[in-house]
Amino acid sequence: MKNKHKVTVGLITGLLAAAVVAGPASANIVLYQHINYGGTAWDFGTGYKQSLGDADKRASSLKVSKPANSTILYSGLSYGGTASQEFFIGAPDLRQWNFNDRARSLK
Repeated sequence: MKNKHKVTVGLITGLLAAAVVAGPASANIVLYQHINYGGTAWDFGTGYKQSLGDADKRASSLKVSKPANSTILYSGLSYGGTASQEFFIGAPDLRQWNFNDRARSLK
């Protein structure tokens, strides 16, 4: 019985250590030039982007790689502007949210 208990504790400790090392999951954000994920794809990784560079005011769809996370698109640079929209799993057509060719920053 004692050996079984030690193995269980060791397994749980190992799993907890692995979870701490891995850290929280982050979403990867990809914007697409056309609806339905067509055209040029711009991969923005997981970070905050005050400016979208070549994708500025050109995105028509987006994917968020991990549904538990989200991204917010902004109509202005540096998370400003008159509109923002949060997405959890992405959107094949940003026209549905009145955000087609409007995004200028994201986080």
